[in-house]
Amino acid sequence: MVIYDVRDPYNPREIKRLSIYSSVGYVEVAGHYLYLSGRYETLKGYFCVYDISDPENPVYLSELEIGESSYLTVNGSIAYAASIMVYSIDISDPANPVILDSFPRYSKVHSYCDSTLYLLDTDYGDPSETTWVYILDVSDPTDIKELNRIWLPGGQMTCIAAWKDTFNLFSPTYGHIFLYVLGGIWADYIWDVTDPLKPELVWEGRTYGTEGIYLHSKFTYQSDSLWVYDREIEPDGYYYVGYYKGLRASRGHPLWKAGLVFCGYDYPFYPVRLAIFQFSGDTLASDSDTSNPYINWVRTVYDRPGLEFSLLEKASVSFSLYTALGAKAYQKDLGLLEPGPHIITLPNMRPGVYVLLMKTNDRSFSTNIVFTGGD
Repeated sequence: MVIYDVRDPYNPREIKRLSIYSSVGYVEVAGHYLYLSGRYETLKGYFCVYDISDPENPVYLSELEIGESSYLTVNGSIAYAASIMVYSIDISDPANPVILDSFPRYSKVHSYCDSTLYLLDTDYGDPSETTWVYILDVSDPTDIKELNRIWLPGGQMTCIAAWKDTFNLFSPTYGHIFLYVLGGIWADYIWDVTDPLKPELVWEGRTYGTEGIYLHSKFTYQSDSLWVYDREIEPDGYYYVGYYKGLRASRGHPLWKAGLVFCGYDYPFYPVRLAIFQFSGDTLASDSDTSNPYINWVRTVYDRPGLEFSLLEKASVSFSLYTALGAKAYQKDLGLLEPGPHIITLPNMRPGVYVLLMKTNDRSFSTNIVFTGGD
């Protein structure tokens, strides 16, 4: 495992290398913890946890043996690890993770959305027998249930992502859940899975995304090459807005952080390298850009949780909260507000540092805020 300092993205600096296991599959970060999945030299899989309160000196906390582990998703206090089975793991105490349940289906890729896990079961061979998406109810992580399954024409598929459209209340697709399934031999697909018992195929074509897919804000980042699509413009299709030529990105899905995109890439005859991109359409304001003619002050309400701010004059206000990894955690349009103090109650937020992006009329600013309570 290699640790880089990327505060200067033009000059990433390697800090150290840690020898851990024979193979690292996927990495997820939530709060002050790093979660890894992979396999030992014996080919048995593992799930392990590191404390990264000091990011330059990770501290090993715990591990579980779970079979040949590959893909990993962390959602709140639950982690899902794909292996010879798919496991739900309680990580509320990161030093003592506990397996809650398992679903007996081999998979390397899955995606979580709205208390549902979409499991891609794919392999080489007869497409009529080998490529399926299993729709699993994980609202109770101690009792994983199969709701439905979708057969995918097109043979071997490699990446999957599910998301819920919450962009425009008046859009006909508002509240719908869409499932991307990419990497097919013949085609790629988008399914409307709002009703998991009646999935509807809404798009079929070629995107050339074969390695990974990452959803951040309103954009979809997709490799093999780094393609960028705007989901707000076309929620149930692909509206192309960016592409980086001459790169074969690989090694899992890209990551977004503070307006930058990080991914591994293959370069002929050389080891895999780290690539850092900036996509101007998805760049947050600088953390230090706190000048705004409408806002007097902003602070965190810890115990509700919530936000408290004061306006110097009447303004239309909206805001978004992003996690430390750049994933959108919450957004709300407050409409036209009068001058003076305002208190906004939020849903339970996982403790940690968030980036607040607030827009007032035609001006915006961002700052870091901290939540100490919540689930």
